[in-house]
Formats: sequence, structure tokens, C-alpha cells
Amino acid sequence: MCIVTLPGQMGTVETYVHVRRVWLTLSAVLIVSSAAFLALAMLETRHKKAEVWKDSSLALIFHGLEQKGESTGVVNKLSDMED
Repeated sequence: MCIVTLPGQMGTVETYVHVRRVWLTLSAVLIVSSAAFLALAMLETRHKKAEVWKDSSLALIFHGLEQKGESTGVVNKLSDMED
């Protein structure tokens, strides 16, 4: 039996990080798609000439529900939205 002694440190902890770049594309896709959704929502709001309803987002949702040919105009009041 031969015992060999080697100089150095034993039991040191080393951390290895493996980055999977495929998962970074998920973040990039989410950022790009949310920016596109925001831009499309802004364009649609400008196209329909929707008024600013700061108190309720429900009024903005109801603004686009009129059918073609049945448009009564711009919904500016709560009574118009109920009609």
C-alpha cells in the first residue's frame, strides 16, 4: 500500500453557473409582445376616439361593443353606456 500526499487544499467549495440562453428568449418575447399590445391598444383607442375614463376601465371596455350600423355615437356619459 502506497500513500501519496499532494500539496493543496481539500474541501473547497466552488460554484458553477450554467446559463441556458434559451430561457432568456422568454423574457424578450414577453417584453416585445407587451409593448406591441400597448401600442395596438393605444392605436385602437385613438381610432375609436375614446374619451379618457380615469375612474373605470369598464367604460373603456363597453366603448367598443357597439355593432356595425347600430352605433349611437361616442359614449361620454354613464347613461350612454347603460343604453
